[in-house]
Amino acid sequence: MGEKEMKQARLLSRGLAEFLGTFAILFFGCGAIHLGFKNAEVAGIFGLTVAFMIYAVGHISGAHFNPAVTLAFAAARHFPLKEVFAYWLAQVLGATAAVALLASTLPNPGPLGITSPSIPLFPALVWEGF
Repeated sequence: MGEKEMKQARLLSRGLAEFLGTFAILFFGCGAIHLGFKNAEVAGIFGLTVAFMIYAVGHISGAHFNPAVTLAFAAARHFPLKEVFAYWLAQVLGATAAVALLASTLPNPGPLGITSPSIPLFPALVWEGF
């Protein structure tokens, strides 16, 4: 196996780690919200899932698990810009797979942990971006 193939295999492994970490966070966290856990319990489930996934796969991918974290690392030059899209793709696919599994297995899944703005959409997007 050549050097190029080895780099691609490592990036694939890191992408899989990001997929699994993002999947777990969304699956357990949003599942807890839907199942009616209290706010403190939901926060604990999200936090423990993040901690567990950092220990489980953080040594493989760096445990970003969030496109904003990947962008921040790239902007700070602690992560190669050319690999940002691969991480983003893995994270979006992991999140989508988690929510799809929840939506297909939970009775009346509803919005699965999303928040809806109580202000007009444009100001909400500006505030979120800021």
